Amino acid sequence: MDLGVIVRQALKWKKCLPRVQPFYAVKANPDINIIRTLFLLGVNFDCASKGEIEEVLSVGAEPSQIIYANPAKGIDHIKHAKERDVRLMTFDNISELTKIMKIFPDAELVLRIASNDSLSLLPFGFKFGATLKDAIALISACKDMKAKLVGISFHVGSCCYSPLAFVDTLKRAKELFMEAERLGIHLSLLDIGGGFPGDEESKITFEEIASAIEPVIDALFDDGVQVIAEPGRFFCSASTTSALQVYSKRDYTSRRMGENGDIVEIEEVQYYLPDGVYGTFNNIIYDHASPITRPLKEPPLDAILKNSTFFGPTCDSIDVIAKQIHFPSLEIGDWVYFLNMGAYTVAAGSTFNGFERPKILYKMIKEGLGHYL
Repeated sequence: MDLGVIVRQALKWKKCLPRVQPFYAVKANPDINIIRTLFLLGVNFDCASKGEIEEVLSVGAEPSQIIYANPAKGIDHIKHAKERDVRLMTFDNISELTKIMKIFPDAELVLRIASNDSLSLLPFGFKFGATLKDAIALISACKDMKAKLVGISFHVGSCCYSPLAFVDTLKRAKELFMEAERLGIHLSLLDIGGGFPGDEESKITFEEIASAIEPVIDALFDDGVQVIAEPGRFFCSASTTSALQVYSKRDYTSRRMGENGDIVEIEEVQYYLPDGVYGTFNNIIYDHASPITRPLKEPPLDAILKNSTFFGPTCDSIDVIAKQIHFPSLEIGDWVYFLNMGAYTVAAGSTFNGFERPKILYKMIKEGLGHYL
């Protein structure tokens, strides 16, 4: 893990979106050194549970530097937030609003609305976010219940590949700011959520999104509105490289029916690695990732590429990292590596089948920081 990448991303954010205060989505990678680095850089935090709240507070962050951004919170988690004076929290339905008011009436509430998430790889709209009609009713309910409604939030979905998703929902958020004002509620916070890319393999760059949404934010919301965001993978995706040593291999021939009814044989080399989809590479299943496998030793230009499959270490047949890709020949003991393994990887890894999670080694490389200083 290169913590220099974390620093570089924080500086990039401040340069491209200076008005927007980032609240790092801890769920993307709760590594304590990422959290500590971001805290020292002035980044705040988006937490989804009392466990994440405690981890953030442990590095010295103030309760006011946290938004409890889980729209559906357990009762004991709300009680914990009250005990720790974490006041800023989201909701998107009347039962959640009623529950919060019963437990923590002094909470500062942010109404999460549905967004245009059709332009994202991982949409959230089916799980979180109030429709425009419901949002208007909820604003009215906040007035009736004397709730401290302070702002509007949204999330366009993870891995967003078009700034239009942000622009569309920013306009919807502005409508609700005006509706709240009509009811005598002055909103002072806008939360534009996450969905920002964090590596060079994305379909769109962070700079492209930032340049598209910054003027829209300024046009719709005056300086009296605090604007925040909840980036996760933006900070941590490119920070981590996974290095794995081949510990077993075999030649394998599969057979399938050809177009003419004849049997076609497909030969491949199969390699076994000490990490897989039940560990760091769970992003293949949960995050639709397609990890790029690379040899640690650069092969000669004339190297023969063989049909190759890479398995993880468990005895489950779905534990496949890469299937039938063209790759130079490897021997037991050779190393392969994978870039951009920092987001939604170690966060959800398990020890299934008794295999330990990979050890994390830290470094900090300063190269590339000067461009943002």
